[in-house]
This record gives sequence, structure tokens and C-alpha cells, in this order.
Amino acid sequence: MRVCVEGLGLREWPYFQMFVCAAMLMVLLAPTVSGTMQTAAQACSSLTVQSDKDTYTLGEPVIIAVTFHATLPSCAEPMFVHGYLLTIQVFNATNSEVYSWNQSVPASVNITESWTPTVVGDYSINATSWVTILGNEVMMKGLEASKLIQVQDTKQSATEWFPLAAIAIMAVAGVYLTLRHKRRAIAIDFGPRLANYGNNSSKSDARSEYQI
Repeated sequence: MRVCVEGLGLREWPYFQMFVCAAMLMVLLAPTVSGTMQTAAQACSSLTVQSDKDTYTLGEPVIIAVTFHATLPSCAEPMFVHGYLLTIQVFNATNSEVYSWNQSVPASVNITESWTPTVVGDYSINATSWVTILGNEVMMKGLEASKLIQVQDTKQSATEWFPLAAIAIMAVAGVYLTLRHKRRAIAIDFGPRLANYGNNSSKSDARSEYQI
């Protein structure tokens, strides 16, 4: 403080010099304090975001599940924290926001939200936790989590299944033709034998009649 006062030449205004020096110290130390708080939040908090599937068809609702724990059992909750805020944002492939949600939450919460895409493509679901002080006047970012999903057209999904369906049909047809060929071969092989058997039976009957 003495160095600050002497450097600025504010010996004649004691109260003003204290105010100016305190403001300068706050500005200089703010990044360090903020960084320390964010590091502590990452070590003692957890945030996850999940979706019910990885791939969706156009018009199908996407179920988003977010789990947030502000303080893990091994950590103590800071006394200066007044609350927490969660935000959910969905971005498309061009990094444009297509959906957003935010709400003040308790220290431990499970959130489930639903969003229905209207355009095919790849999307990123981002969840962010915020520490609020003095109501919502001061906010500091806590943790971030993200999940990637893909939205396809219904026709595109059907087209992807077509090759597999064609292979299955060809396999069934091959089995049917193979069995049919074997049946025909068996019929051809037994035909002459049955004819000979009929001729032999006629000869035996004729001999029996002659002996009588």
C-alpha cells in the first residue's frame, strides 16, 4: 500500500489514496482469484450431459439429461457461494445456436430436457455450470460438458438399410434355389428306379398267372 501511495503521489488525500490503491489491487488480483476458484470448482464438482441416442431421424425428439453436483463428498462447499446456474445450448455444424435453456439450480440436481431438431446434420449439446454470487449479479463459469449427436433424414435412413435388405433377399433366394435343385435331382435319380420296379412287378404277376 505504501508503494502504491508514494508511486501515485497521493499523500495529501489519505482516504482517496486508500480507495484508489484498493481498486488497483482488486483489478490486478481478479484474474488470479477467478482462476483459483475455477480450478477448485473443477476439482470438487462434476457435470455430465447425455442424450438417449447418438443418431436421430428428422423430427424425432432428443432427450437431454444433465447431472450436476456442485460439491463432491470429499470437498467442502465455499461459504461465499450463493447459488448455481445451469445452461444447456445446442449448436449446429456451423456453430450457430439452435436451442438454449438456463435455470437456477440447487447444489445437486438432475435435469431432463427435450429438443426436436428441424434440420438434418451434426449437433453439439453443451452444458455449463455457473457459480453465482450476490444473487445473479456476479457469475463465474464452473464446468463444461458436451455431447455430439447426428440427425438424419427418414429417407436417408431407409436408404442405408436397403443394401442389407437386398443381401438378405439374395441369401434367401440362393437357399431356395439350392433346395429346389436338390429336390429335382433326387426326383430324376429315383424316376428310372421306380419304372424298373413297376416292370419287375408286372413280370412277377405274369409268371404267377402262367403257373396257375
